[in-house]
Amino acid sequence: VNYKPDTIIVEKRTVGGDGAFGFTSNLPGAGSFSLTTVNGTAQKVFTNLNPGTYDIFEDDTPGWQLVGFPLCSNGQFPSSVNLSAGDDITCTFTNRQLDTILVVKLALGGDDAFPFTSTALGAFTLTTTSGYAVQAFTGLTPGSYDLAETPVAGWTMAEADPTCSNGDKASALTLGTGETIVCLFVNYKPDTIIVEKRTVGGDGAFGFTSNLPGAG
Repeated sequence: VNYKPDTIIVEKRTVGGDGAFGFTSNLPGAGSFSLTTVNGTAQKVFTNLNPGTYDIFEDDTPGWQLVGFPLCSNGQFPSSVNLSAGDDITCTFTNRQLDTILVVKLALGGDDAFPFTSTALGAFTLTTTSGYAVQAFTGLTPGSYDLAETPVAGWTMAEADPTCSNGDKASALTLGTGETIVCLFVNYKPDTIIVEKRTVGGDGAFGFTSNLPGAG
């Protein structure tokens, strides 16, 4: 009895960038293997396989999300592929890169705790050290997000609704696939000038002129 050996091609596709992806299987000589995409695609070919049932599983990769279900060209799932003699099939796994929002807080003139609200991300607080703090939100799916800073007594916002690195306002962010967006919120402590007048030998009324706001 003669039969044609089988072939399985494991194909990896990515949307939003490239990455390295691990797999485990019972394919002869394979066990664990990895695929690194270039321009969104990579593949590994397994030849001279005997008819039978094989399994292929993709490992979880941080920062990436599986799109739909992996599927082979014969309509079966890679987790249980039944090959007959002479089969030549391709099993495709597609992932999209998840998004990241970096909220950066710059405090000029001191340190403090600055609260934020977000319908999509929830409430959080950034506490500056040496005038700086950052909060990273990773593993985000494409969609709409919002950020709003709550005013803090004794501080002035340079801009209540700053423009983020993708050109969107912080209050209305739209993320595509595989984006990393930075939103910078700057606060400063307002200044104080005390004009003090001292006299020797008596008291009197003295006039001043200035460009201080509201003074003249």
